Amino acid sequence: MTLLAEAEFMVNSRPLTYVPLDFDDDLPLTPNDFLLPKTEFIDHPFGMFTDHDLLKRTWRESQRLADLIWKRWVKEYLPTLTRRDKWYRDSDRPLAIGDVVVVVDSQLPRNQWPLGKIEQVFPGKDDMVRVAKVRTRHGLYTRPATKLCRLDVHSSS
Repeated sequence: MTLLAEAEFMVNSRPLTYVPLDFDDDLPLTPNDFLLPKTEFIDHPFGMFTDHDLLKRTWRESQRLADLIWKRWVKEYLPTLTRRDKWYRDSDRPLAIGDVVVVVDSQLPRNQWPLGKIEQVFPGKDDMVRVAKVRTRHGLYTRPATKLCRLDVHSSS
């Protein structure tokens, strides 16, 4: 393994989610879980199987694992992106016009949540942003702030 590849592996091994203290709990999600295929779980059954049968089984298992990782990402990592402002210091910036966000939509399949740009915000009586109008590739939508995850990027337009 080259020095660069080893450094990349170490950086992508940092946990994205809570690190459990109990060994029986699931390991935390890391960027490597999304980047590196884990194939040691697929054992080849005894018997006469064609390459097509084994390929189908491997594909189904990889889809099952992708679904599992997606569910864990939604459950464990997504809440860290949609922090509630009242739980944090005033220095944490509320949603604002021009912010690039991911629109959380549980009706869509994994990896298909749209990106959008906030065009208008609607604060509540407490002056906290509760709702925003978001422009996506598919149109303009009004969504609650709890369903918008601001990304740490800067829009060029």
